[in-house]
Amino acid sequence: VKGVPEGWEVKRIAEVFDVLGGGTPSTEKPEYWSGNVNWFTPTDITGASGIFLPESSSKISEKGLKESSAKLFPAYSIMMTSRATIGALGINTTPGSTNQGFITCLPNKNMPYTFLYFWILLNKEVFEMLGTGSTFLEITKGTFRKIKMLLPKLEMLHRFHKMSEPMFQQIEIL
Repeated sequence: VKGVPEGWEVKRIAEVFDVLGGGTPSTEKPEYWSGNVNWFTPTDITGASGIFLPESSSKISEKGLKESSAKLFPAYSIMMTSRATIGALGINTTPGSTNQGFITCLPNKNMPYTFLYFWILLNKEVFEMLGTGSTFLEITKGTFRKIKMLLPKLEMLHRFHKMSEPMFQQIEIL
């Protein structure tokens, strides 16, 4: 019906999964740095040899996390760069946080990380077109949350995840 397969639906991202931004603890406070909390930057993503990232090149402390706008998110979240280079992707394999150059998408029981990864990858051009800014393009969390997704039936999403997750696991191992 109107380009939507029977049983599928169109929803805004904000209705489907949670989205987080990042933050940077003050570099003038040494107690915020050299901790044990992964803190990813776009360079971690663009310089990676694969899509899975077990740790970040920089670490912040628990205090730095608590006293900044950085947020901790669970393993197997999808980190997408949101400025300058829009749409570079990485999947963290341990809990992490990011600087403000990211939109982090949190998978859930109805939106598996395997499907979410490919959906974001295939829509990179859309995100780039929605970017604004005079110095460098950026897509904001607010704009990103309003984007509409065509969603297959939940049963199909779960079947896709069941079939694709072993391949993702093999990629991570290799």
